Amino acid sequence: MFTHYGFHYNPNTFKIWYSTCTRRHSVWTEEIKISARTLAQNIDKDIWICMSGGIDSEVVAKTFKDLEIPFKVLIARFNDSLNQHDIIYAQRWCEYYNIEYKFFDINIIDFLNNGYKEYLTQDLVSNNVFRYFSIELLKQIEEMGGFGILGGKSVGLSLLQLPETSTDFSVNDNYDIGSLAPIEWCRKNNVNHCVFFYQTSPEIHKAYLDDPVNQLLINNPYMLRSGSANDAAKTLMMRSHFPFSVARSKFHGFEKIMDLREKTQIDMANYFNLDIETANKRFKRVYYNNHISIPIEEVFKQLSID
Repeated sequence: MFTHYGFHYNPNTFKIWYSTCTRRHSVWTEEIKISARTLAQNIDKDIWICMSGGIDSEVVAKTFKDLEIPFKVLIARFNDSLNQHDIIYAQRWCEYYNIEYKFFDINIIDFLNNGYKEYLTQDLVSNNVFRYFSIELLKQIEEMGGFGILGGKSVGLSLLQLPETSTDFSVNDNYDIGSLAPIEWCRKNNVNHCVFFYQTSPEIHKAYLDDPVNQLLINNPYMLRSGSANDAAKTLMMRSHFPFSVARSKFHGFEKIMDLREKTQIDMANYFNLDIETANKRFKRVYYNNHISIPIEEVFKQLSID
């Protein structure tokens, strides 16, 4: 068993479980402030927040800014402006608030063709190449002598893989199996970075789940039959708490090279003998056995201080 801030995991059985809350949680926005302060107080390196163009990383950066905690921003820039449509939001945000930022230039075509293979041989199990891409960012920050913060993984509410005719809508907290790869890379290389900011404390997790938007999904699980419902709920929740963030489409940066990304992920899945997750499947109400799913009742039990 190993621990990464607010949760524990077993890399051999791909099991994840949460720490118990040590106090009654506050509202989610207050909890992320508490975690930001705690991280800053315990880190004696320059803090680098990795920003894409999404609202997740922007909320992390804005929290640190509002608390006047010094930090810098790292933005991954693909060759030939392949992700410019995404990172422009991060660049404009930094310039608007006068935040120091640095581009991490990467030839994403070379990475998707060959660069990712480095991590296969390190037994960092994944069929989601984004997890390996995240390691590239952490490696860059480590080389600069900094402490990296990735803004991902709030809660992935989902349903289990069931026939379309099923009426068993059991809600789960869901991770793709590659979620542990960046954490394991840190552990194996004896370096410290925050891979999932929104999991830095059990109180953040509990506050997120207790937010009315997520309670709507948990109490009406049929809504999760749409695979995009959780993303929509997350966006609604974050924009409700941060209403002045710039409206944008949901991007991941790989839109212009999805065929190549899918080919790479099929190769990764085959290497680790995992299910193959393709774009054609992604829009169906199915979740694969290469995901880590924790029943929501068990999540609440683990987090509860009662």
